[in-house]
Amino acid sequence: MFASLRRTSRRARIILASALIAIGIGGGVLATGGVAHASGMSCARWGSLTIPGENLTIPSGQYCFSVSGSGLTVYNTQGSEYTGWIYNYGETIRFYNNSGQNYFTYSIPTHLGWAYGWKLWTTGINGRAQAGRACGTLTSAGAEVATTCVGIYP
Repeated sequence: MFASLRRTSRRARIILASALIAIGIGGGVLATGGVAHASGMSCARWGSLTIPGENLTIPSGQYCFSVSGSGLTVYNTQGSEYTGWIYNYGETIRFYNNSGQNYFTYSIPTHLGWAYGWKLWTTGINGRAQAGRACGTLTSAGAEVATTCVGIYP
């Protein structure tokens, strides 16, 4: 962790500036999307996905990740997922500089059990980021479901 990016109390603020939707079939997908001059959002879709070692399959769905901020200042991040059901879901957020080095990682606590329909959460990540990108990864029972990224530029 670095000193200028930190967790604080949760905020309930949604700012959507730009979006990119990537469609994936049969597994986790990666989408690189919006630019966060002030804010940015990116979404990834997945097809029906079998979770290794869990003997369960989650239906197709969509995961969106957004960064709310101004220039290199991050106010918070948000994640959302929409699927028929998902099991033991979580999210890991990674910040990368322009050289591709991961300089900050944060994971939300895993939501244990089954979840149905649309879910939205906000992290209290805030502070000054480096130019580069922030990526969110949705997991189910520890397996990657979808990853999507938002560029961060001054």
